[in-house]
Amino acid sequence: MLTNRIPDGDFILAYSFQHYDYSSLPVLANAFNALGFSSFGTLSNVPFIFFVQKGKPNTAQNVVGADSLAIITLNVIISSSALLSNMTFSWSPGNTLNDSTIQSPLALPHDTVVYYLTVTDTVRHCTSVDSVTLYYNCAAGIDDYASDKLITLSPNPATNQLTITTSLHAKHAMVSIINVLGQEVLPSSIFHLPSSIDVSMLPAGMYFLELKTEQGSVVKRFVKE
Repeated sequence: MLTNRIPDGDFILAYSFQHYDYSSLPVLANAFNALGFSSFGTLSNVPFIFFVQKGKPNTAQNVVGADSLAIITLNVIISSSALLSNMTFSWSPGNTLNDSTIQSPLALPHDTVVYYLTVTDTVRHCTSVDSVTLYYNCAAGIDDYASDKLITLSPNPATNQLTITTSLHAKHAMVSIINVLGQEVLPSSIFHLPSSIDVSMLPAGMYFLELKTEQGSVVKRFVKE
């Protein structure tokens, strides 16, 4: 079981709660030896603690008591990193996502949605489930035709600079940028109009620019390349 049923990369912690002459258990001794505990088969009536990451004998650590009444401890630091290439992703519901099988899909819901993500490690054969709530902002649904008459963003798609011009009779505006999860990625700041905003630090994707003046507010979609 130790060598065949436990996947490589999993952590193994073994310890004695009854003491035996382990030299009389050659099959078990061979298994522990393959894991990195080479002295297991020589133990007799003493406590032990053994720790290893399977498949990496150099991580093996063990403590063996001097006699049957010895109190022993083992302190270890466990670190693990799963390779993204070993992961599969499944989002549900997927009907408002551009791809329900990637790590970070683009979401364009028409209402507040709770998305459930199932991540499976295909090597360690383990699965984790989490959820995220995307709150729909009705302001983000303003008709593009109406928005175009009030605000222009260029270039769109943008790479480094995003220039804002507006037909609103205002010299200043409060501007913020919101991602598709409803999170402010550029906190509200006052800008002169027209103005340019540095968007080079934003990851590629779709965003909403919200412009507020004393005459009201308007939201315009743009794409960051």
